[in-house]
Amino acid sequence: GKSALQATVVHDIYAIQERAATYVQSDRISLSPIWIPTSKISVQGNLAYENRSYLGDSGAPAGNAPGHVDKVKTAGLVVSYTPYDKLQTQLSLQKAKRDSTLAGFGYETNSINANVRFDF
Repeated sequence: GKSALQATVVHDIYAIQERAATYVQSDRISLSPIWIPTSKISVQGNLAYENRSYLGDSGAPAGNAPGHVDKVKTAGLVVSYTPYDKLQTQLSLQKAKRDSTLAGFGYETNSINANVRFDF
C-alpha cells in the first residue's frame, strides 16, 4: 500500500456583505493523511482548524457585534472503492464544531454521505 500526508497552512482575506463587517481574515491549518492499500481502495482523513475574524465597519447599524471571531474545528474520513475504471463509490463522515464570540452563532454538525459515480 501507499500512504501520504498533506499539511496546509492558509492565511486569507476576503470580502463579505454582512451587517457588522466588510471582510474576513481567515487562518486555517489542516492535515490530510491518505492510505491506499490496494489499487481499488483508498482511505483519506482530514483534520482542520480555522480562525475567522470578521473585520471592517460596514457603516450599517450593527445587529451583530463588530469584530466577532469564529473558530471552526473539522474532522472527516472518506473511504473510496473503485471496482472498475468507470465506477467509483464513496462513503464520507464529517464532524464540525464552530465556536463564536457571538451568542447563538456556534454549532455542531455530523454528516454521512454516500456517493456512486459512473463515467460513460
